[in-house]
Amino acid sequence: MTATVSLPMYDLPGMRAANAASWSALADALRCEGFADIPAGLSPDAGPAPGRAMAGTLFTQTCGYPLQTIHRDQFRVLGTPSYEAPGCDGMTHRSFIIVREDDPAQDPEDLRDRRFALNAWHSNSGMNLPRHLFAPLARNARFFGAIVETGSHTASLAAIRQGHADAAGIDCVTWAFVGDHQPALAAGLRILAQTAASPALPFVTGVDTPPALADALQRALVTIGSSPAHRDVRKGLRIKAIGTTSIEDYAALLRLEDEAIRAGYPTLV
Repeated sequence: MTATVSLPMYDLPGMRAANAASWSALADALRCEGFADIPAGLSPDAGPAPGRAMAGTLFTQTCGYPLQTIHRDQFRVLGTPSYEAPGCDGMTHRSFIIVREDDPAQDPEDLRDRRFALNAWHSNSGMNLPRHLFAPLARNARFFGAIVETGSHTASLAAIRQGHADAAGIDCVTWAFVGDHQPALAAGLRILAQTAASPALPFVTGVDTPPALADALQRALVTIGSSPAHRDVRKGLRIKAIGTTSIEDYAALLRLEDEAIRAGYPTLV
């Protein structure tokens, strides 16, 4: 079975070269440890998570919420980056609630009965974190007038711009990258509110990856996250450092889910 490698979570136009450079650095480090049969480049057409976890996944980045739900027991967590982006603190990120600049809303309550866009139902920043934010405001387990599933954060931003939705929960790292690489998409939009913080998106390998190879991959990640020789690789992806983490660190996302459920708001509606 051919091993697959991908970096689908932050793959905006203009970021392909930076993503390719980061994998090239990891692959070189693995070969230096004696692992010769390593993919030379990122696998083409690797779709964004959440999606179906594929057997033979050597390296990818995934959303922390499906890691605890639909992808439970399918991946080993290798590490988590600290991002240089507003909304991030250490190895955490959060969701920004985005609206149009001319929208009269001043706080989350003002979005009651309006249209909310999310990228996917198993997304932490698109669904789980906003659900936690809006749970105290819900009445009879409802808050919004309609939910629009768009398929991606950039599509959610486009839906707001085009008037198909009034607001969306956007990963703060994605928001920073949109500003870097697609500023026209962010033009005319603003941050209304922000959610609680949660662990940032982890780098993972499939549970079928041989332990020695997974250990080497984890060591390489930590080295690339701190080595002066890889400063440009990190800069291209707004990464300050990469720390070692485990699946247990992502139980925090289920605690946020549980708080929303206990508040009487089990589903973002």
